Amino acid sequence: MKVIVIGASWCRNCLVMRSRWLEAKLETQISMEYYDFDQNPPIVNLYNLHATNLPACIFLDDQGKERFRLNGIIDKQRIIEIINHFKKLETT
Repeated sequence: MKVIVIGASWCRNCLVMRSRWLEAKLETQISMEYYDFDQNPPIVNLYNLHATNLPACIFLDDQGKERFRLNGIIDKQRIIEIINHFKKLETT
């Protein structure tokens, strides 16, 4: 599983979430990539994102297929629960 996080420097919610995602990454040892909305148009287009969807977090399976998506402000503990849920599904 891999997680793609898309945010922007002008997005207040993105700035809040960036630190939560980094903490969740460290705690769960998940593969995570961060992309800036304004600097990565191919990623933005690939996942059909708009500024109103930020911040966005997209969970991908091992084949790169989207499995789940989160938008907006999410509690760090909830993020960790979701990551662990998907990690558990991968091992079954």
